[in-house]
Amino acid sequence: MQVKKIEKDVARKMWVLEGSCANILNENYFINKIEEDLKISNNSFVTHASGYMTKWNLFCEDNEFIKIIENCRPMFEQMPEYWDFYCNDAWGLKYDKKIHKTKYHNHDSVTGFVGILYLGNNGPGTYLNDLNYTIKEERGKVAFFHKNLFHQTLDFNFTSPRYIIPFNFNRKKEF
Repeated sequence: MQVKKIEKDVARKMWVLEGSCANILNENYFINKIEEDLKISNNSFVTHASGYMTKWNLFCEDNEFIKIIENCRPMFEQMPEYWDFYCNDAWGLKYDKKIHKTKYHNHDSVTGFVGILYLGNNGPGTYLNDLNYTIKEERGKVAFFHKNLFHQTLDFNFTSPRYIIPFNFNRKKEF
């Protein structure tokens, strides 16, 4: 069998969008829901997130989470590739020890984009390796970014628990 192989580095535009929903965020609601689910979840310490993790779809159909995402609609229009999306995964994470962090990874299996909702100010933010840029952690900040951007959290000495809600959005099929 003859095999033809073509290999070349291809530049692609990567993007990050940041906004705030602090004015409508009820962080206690989300933190309580995360804490309740952590009592039954089996996802802690088995993914790229080396910390306490809820089930993958905990917030996908949650009315408070949907309200936050709807508030961010104007951000969607700033995306270079704007179309209709649906929330495929939205889970909670809790970090409270120095060894807790998110390992280097991307979300290349997602067909849309990824994002993070920060529930407090007490964390290292999210380091986007490909852009050499850190999304600063702030209560109510929502960040959307390209699914292929490699990211992680850097070492951090926690003085109180860090809670975040990462999420994946997939493209609605149009065929």
